[in-house]
Formats: sequence, C-alpha cells, structure tokens
Amino acid sequence: MKYIFPFILISLFFSCEENNTADTNTATTLDSIESNMNEQFIFIGTYTKKEGHVDGKGKGIYRLAFSQEGDSIYFNFLKSKYFPTINPSYLTISKNKKYLYSVNELGPDDGNSGTIEAYKIDPQTKDLKLIDKVLTEGFAPCHVTVDATDHIAFVSNYVGGIVNVFPLSENGTFKKNSLNMELKGKGPTDRQEASHPHSATIAPNNQHVFIADLGTDKITGLNINYEKEEVLPTENSKTIVQPGAGPRHMSFHPNGKIAYVVNELDATVNTFDYDALTGTLTQKQSISTLPEGYAEPNWCADIHVHPSGKFVYASNRGHNSIAIFKVDENTGTLSFIKTEPTKGEFPRNFVIDPAGEFLWVANQNSGSIYIFKINGETGALKEVRNIEIPTPVCLKFL
Repeated sequence: MKYIFPFILISLFFSCEENNTADTNTATTLDSIESNMNEQFIFIGTYTKKEGHVDGKGKGIYRLAFSQEGDSIYFNFLKSKYFPTINPSYLTISKNKKYLYSVNELGPDDGNSGTIEAYKIDPQTKDLKLIDKVLTEGFAPCHVTVDATDHIAFVSNYVGGIVNVFPLSENGTFKKNSLNMELKGKGPTDRQEASHPHSATIAPNNQHVFIADLGTDKITGLNINYEKEEVLPTENSKTIVQPGAGPRHMSFHPNGKIAYVVNELDATVNTFDYDALTGTLTQKQSISTLPEGYAEPNWCADIHVHPSGKFVYASNRGHNSIAIFKVDENTGTLSFIKTEPTKGEFPRNFVIDPAGEFLWVANQNSGSIYIFKINGETGALKEVRNIEIPTPVCLKFL
C-alpha cells in the first residue's frame, strides 16, 4: 500500500472554500480508511502572498491528519483543512500541546510592523481558534519558539534586528510586559548590511536562549530569568563564527553538551561544545553541507539532530537536498555521509518525527512536501510519500 496515490493534487486536497475541508473522492476515501490507525496531525506554515523572495500561493496554516503503519504514511483528507492568515511562515506549538504560535512575515509594504498570532488548539477536533495577535515592532518576523515551561515566546524579526521576548499567560495569550531587544552590526557580504536575527533556540536546560544573527555572523547567548520575565547576557554572550557564514538555525544534541549551527551563506555546519553552567559556546568544527565539486549558488535553511544522536541533517536550497552527517559519539563532531535530493525546489524547514523514523521536508518553490524513511543504522533517506501544498515553509508535529 506504500505507493497508492503517491501524489494527491492540492485541488483535491483543499477544494471546498466554504469550510476549508477536502472533498470526498476515491483517492481520499481510500487514504482515509487506512488513516484510522494511530492518527496524528502536522501543521504547515506557508507563504500566502508575493514577496521579494517568494511567490506565495498558500491560504494560511494547513493541517494534515495522517497515520503510520510500518514504512507507510496514510493521509486522512476528511480531517485535513487550512486556517486563513497572512504569511504564517514559521510556527511553534506549546509544550502542553494546547496552543500554536505563528509569525506573520510582513514587510514595510504590508503595514507598520510584522505580527505574531496565538491560536488555541481544540483538544478534540485539532482546529485552530485565534485568541491573540500583537505587533512585533519589526519587519519580516521569521521564527518563533517557546520555552519548555510555556512561559515565554521568542520572536526573531529578520528586518530591523529586533528579537521580541513575549511573556505568556496561562491561557496562551501574550502579556503586556513584552521586551524588544535590538541587535546591531553588519558582516562582510551584501546580505549582511545590518543585523538579521533568524532564530532563537532554547538550550536543553531551559536556562539559556541563543540568537543566530545572519547579518553579523554572531550568536548571542542570553540567560532567561523566568521570575522577572526578562533576559540578560550570558558570561560570554557573543560567539563569533567565520566571516560571511550567516548563522541561521541551531539544534542541540540529545546529550545536552553539543550544539550545531547551520550557516545560510557559506553552506556550512558549525559544531560547538556547550557549557550548561555559563551558557558558553566553544566552536570546534565547521564542515560543508555540499558534495565536493559543487560550485553553484546554495543557501542553507534548517538543521536537526536525529533523536538517537547518531546523525545530523541540514537542508540545502539551490542544491535542493538534505545533507546527512554522522556524529562522532565521543566528540560530537561531524563527518559528511552524502546528500539526498528533496525531489523539489528550495527546501526550507524539515522535521523528524519523535520516534526518529521519518523526515518530512517542505519544498517551498515547487509546492511539495516529501516524506522519507530514515535508516536508523546508516542515516540514509528513502522516499515513501509526497503531497502538494502551495509554498510550504514550516512543519510542526502536534
């Protein structure tokens, strides 16, 4: 059953505009019958309008219902739908699974500021209900994350150098005492004319947050004070990477002692030792995400460590692939294994399911999501399913 209806057209998926649900047809019905086993949900952020870097064609935040049996993925299109909003390019879900937060990646032509939205997730239907929306006081918010206690949300605004610290209420809404941090500086390339914060990553101990600034080649470390709902610089708050690297996203090893940063501009991954007491990052490696001899343009996007800690994966936009690395069990350093084509153009965010069995990747410019089975012994990827979603950017399991 693995390859029954391997590519369902989006016109069949979300064809009913009135209630944003899928039409019932032979393909979806057969898939839905299979999907009754251990049903799960994944939310997908998209671009919904044309911007300078993307021709957005999505309708908002999409939700897919699916199930897994062995190496097969089945979709339940009867329970899949979308929730209209503008440019929800990055999402995060609270640790208690009650709330979803979405940036609205808006530029100067779209209004006075970007915005961040809070949604309540219905515990039965998994539908989204908008419960709060506030300005970010910056443009092009491109990343949001929430700490492990659902106490504070951090939002990175690519334009303006602003990182928002939003304390959260118990009901999932934003408190009024938010803090805006403004980062400054520049780097040596044309893309680095100013600060461009691209992500905030919470450390495993939930005491530190690290801001990857593509524009300045710096990673800013901050201590989180939950009682006062504020952040302060760590002992060695500025970690400088190689000039022109463009640090973008960060992922920690399950052992809590190693961190990996993917650099957008020079297509590398940097390996750091992490001191959980001081919040200090010490770099000990930088390795290319591309095969030897590749010289065409490429921009890295995302990075994740496999739950086993044995492998690290990073996405290449341009080469259109997932780079696969093996982790040295003693040092945490990486060795390049290979790249796997993502079967689409401009792969952005990707996710690994909690069991470490599947990797889902969003191909932004070709409007597709491909699902790969992960070989737990070698780290290799094998395609098992795909689906069309317009200009997908971010994937989050519920």
